[in-house]
Amino acid sequence: MRTDWINAAALLTVISLTGCAGLTTRDTHTASPTTVPDAVVDYSPSAALAVTPKQSDLWARLRAGFALPHPTYQNRINSNLHWYTERPDTIARIVDSAEPYLFLITEQIEQRNMPTELALLPVIESAYQPMAYSPSHAAGLWQFIPGTGRNFGLKQNWWYDGRRDILASTQAALDYLEKLHKDFNGDWLVAIAAYNCGEGTVQRAIDKNLGAGRPIDFWHLDLPEQTKDYVPRLLAFSALVEEPERYGISLRSIANQPTLANVDVGSQIDLDVAANLADMPLKDLCRLNPGFNRMATDPNGPHQLLLPVDREQAFTERLADLSQAQRTRWISHPVCAGETLAKIARHYNTDTSLLRALNKLPGNSVKVGDTIMIPGGGPRRNPLVPASRLPQEPAVAKAPAQQTYTVAKGETLWSIARRHKLPAATLARLNNLKPGAALRLGQRLVLQGVTKANRITTAQSGIKTIHYKIKRGETLALISRRFKVSVADLLRWNELPKHHTLMPGQQITVYIAA
Repeated sequence: MRTDWINAAALLTVISLTGCAGLTTRDTHTASPTTVPDAVVDYSPSAALAVTPKQSDLWARLRAGFALPHPTYQNRINSNLHWYTERPDTIARIVDSAEPYLFLITEQIEQRNMPTELALLPVIESAYQPMAYSPSHAAGLWQFIPGTGRNFGLKQNWWYDGRRDILASTQAALDYLEKLHKDFNGDWLVAIAAYNCGEGTVQRAIDKNLGAGRPIDFWHLDLPEQTKDYVPRLLAFSALVEEPERYGISLRSIANQPTLANVDVGSQIDLDVAANLADMPLKDLCRLNPGFNRMATDPNGPHQLLLPVDREQAFTERLADLSQAQRTRWISHPVCAGETLAKIARHYNTDTSLLRALNKLPGNSVKVGDTIMIPGGGPRRNPLVPASRLPQEPAVAKAPAQQTYTVAKGETLWSIARRHKLPAATLARLNNLKPGAALRLGQRLVLQGVTKANRITTAQSGIKTIHYKIKRGETLALISRRFKVSVADLLRWNELPKHHTLMPGQQITVYIAA
């Protein structure tokens, strides 16, 4: 679908694992239209998915519907598995984020007779954060980019973004996955890979292998590095869910019962009014309904709200007694001398075209004395800060005035580093020099001030700082694709010259949305 979002549990390069136990293979299987490695036991959804499990725990229900093939020898699975098992706190946070939505998503998947591992795909896409938003504009639990979202019926306008709507985006994601599964001859792993990097990329890899007489299963396709890790990451997390005790992980129980009710409110309503009717905090209502951009629902729909099941009846009864005038608040604005429609729109933090449409104006002209009706649903003040508002690059404090330094007679890397309060090794790495390299008179060195004022923390800026160690053969272009940032950003953040060559062991700083 897109390749631009890497969730918080996969932001660091996964470390290699030596001697990790292989994953469990399955017993049942079905013939696959693609050639698969001998050690892979493949099977597809079967009667196990047709029966709704009666377990009281939702994890047990998920396990009963697991149907993806798990090879026992893949290092990428094992290394991701090791990464997760070393981070129980990360898993606990993911479980907390997933709990409100997991039952609803699991039911949608079971109704379509799809592998229930797909309910864990938002773990990989967004860490189950509904306000997740990538620098390339992918949004929501399922990380739809705008175009793909519209292709699968997700409305996006000033009022509403269906990519963040829990129910709508889930239905669209499953529609897309079903299409990919059909397009790629029933191979779920290839379909999931295509969800990540796009059908065209996967098809080209398949065509290349066909031309070379090579197998066309996922494990043999030449795909982008992120996609090569994307599917194994899902399989690794699924393995943890399937056998948490085996890997020393404790999964907090989630009740296997409905938690949310989808309520049709009929017409536009302010979110704070809805929260009062449901007798729940506004922030909790917003968390369940992250698709609304404003503090009111879209006048033209959708008019559905997700509510806790124990709030549905009281909400419905109170809503029936509410007059139309009580549902929304509109502001009546008399036009004063010197005002334009654009100026009024800016004042109320709204959109000129929206005011023109709502007030049935033929153009942007307004006259003194005209009355412009302003919708009361201002921007959402959601405690879950949307990642679209996170800086795409770190809002670092002003850099030191001196960016470069000209070497004087008799100076060494060590003496210059000491003068500018830098580790000599850091200064050497910044300039692609060996630590003991001799300097020449007049040589210009790139400097980097390492001060507390320059450090960025997630709490301060909503971004995550990664100190990445370069491996042999890696380039700035490769790292930019891995973390979905630009080469220009990497150069600027690390104050590197334009055509800088990376050296194995060199450490660079990368900033991404947390």
